Amino acid sequence: MAEANIQNYGASGKIGNQVYYRTSSGKTGVREKVTPKNPKTTAQTLQRVIIAQTGLMYKAFKSICDHSFEGVTMGAKSAAIR
Repeated sequence: MAEANIQNYGASGKIGNQVYYRTSSGKTGVREKVTPKNPKTTAQTLQRVIIAQTGLMYKAFKSICDHSFEGVTMGAKSAAIR
């Protein structure tokens, strides 16, 4: 993040490949506009399906998964990957 000069104070939005925004301290920040790649390949689609199914399975078995480790408290600590 860069801090904008006084001429751009209060600016927001994008101009070309720069994005102007207000920081939490009230100053105007500037960053480069980034457009992420999102290729629609078969491998990526398959991975998204696997991740979605894994989440649905966890949701279905959450009552079991939340207390499946002996000696670990029920909830997020038990669900965390070790």
